[in-house]
Amino acid sequence: MTTGREDLEAIGFERVGQWELRGDEPQYVLSRWGDAAPALYAFVIATEVMYVGKTVRTLDERLYGYQRGSGTQRTNIRVREVIREALGQGDEVSILGFRDSTPQRLGRFVLNLPAALEDDIIGTLKPRWNGVRNARRASNKERAPSAGESGPAATQQAPSTSKTYDAAPERGPRVATFVVRVGKAYFRQGFFNVPIDHTRDFPADGRVIEIQLPRCGSLLQAKVNRRANSNGTPRIMGGIGLRDWFRGTVQIGASIRVRVLGRHRIEISPV
Repeated sequence: MTTGREDLEAIGFERVGQWELRGDEPQYVLSRWGDAAPALYAFVIATEVMYVGKTVRTLDERLYGYQRGSGTQRTNIRVREVIREALGQGDEVSILGFRDSTPQRLGRFVLNLPAALEDDIIGTLKPRWNGVRNARRASNKERAPSAGESGPAATQQAPSTSKTYDAAPERGPRVATFVVRVGKAYFRQGFFNVPIDHTRDFPADGRVIEIQLPRCGSLLQAKVNRRANSNGTPRIMGGIGLRDWFRGTVQIGASIRVRVLGRHRIEISPV
């Protein structure tokens, strides 16, 4: 069975650059194809395709939108944050590109192959950073879209940062849940960053929370650090205890599920 990256490379995607962390800011570096337009692009960690998008502008102009990550473009801001988080974990985020070197014409019309491929690639590979985009599109077919919902910027969300809920016990509260990928820095130092959509689920900087571990009789204490990340998202500093749990339970690149049981207690478990 091929990986997502192999699937893309088989149809003509090529590595054209990578994202780098300079200071605390993600910046793209292109080795070629900066002037490609229209184009498809993908952000890839190892063999996993994390995000796929298309552009009718040049590839260089589109990637700058993610790098800048400000203003009213929510997609740019969101994707910039998950790139920053991945780089902060020590992951390498590669940029793959695709362009149609011999565009076909149908009468007076030009077939935009990148645009035609995008939806099916996302539907097949289900990149995590594209999130619930397809589910939203499906639900939109059942009702007329409002003016504020048109365009890809209004439909793309990241699964790692979207708020989900486990079924709550009878008479109990609903429990916020998210998934975190354990990168090299997390594994070696015993911490993890909280996705931006779950920032409000955690207490203020410096507060102590408890981590409940599977099949463990005691609770692990950790500290909330809201100064480590420039956007103020919490970093959960579990220290040696969390580091040892990572090393004994998961591997680098694996994912853990975090359940927020209250303002000062979470539960983590392997996915």
